[in-house]
Amino acid sequence: MPSVEAIYKNTILPLPPHERLRLARIIVEHESLQEPAEELSVLSIIESLNGAKVFTDPAEVDKYLAEERESWDN
Repeated sequence: MPSVEAIYKNTILPLPPHERLRLARIIVEHESLQEPAEELSVLSIIESLNGAKVFTDPAEVDKYLAEERESWDN
């Protein structure tokens, strides 16, 4: 069986960002049905995702979205 890192790199990472987040939600929902080994906050789950962005204020979100939109035009 391939490592989790290999699965992520070869299978998950090529997915569009919205699909990766959808997959993360599915995993979290599935795992929440299990007995938790430890109590995790939503923020800690998001921060643990490779490539996940955690914004500290609305200005950061606006800047990120503007940069993304600009990249579409190029």
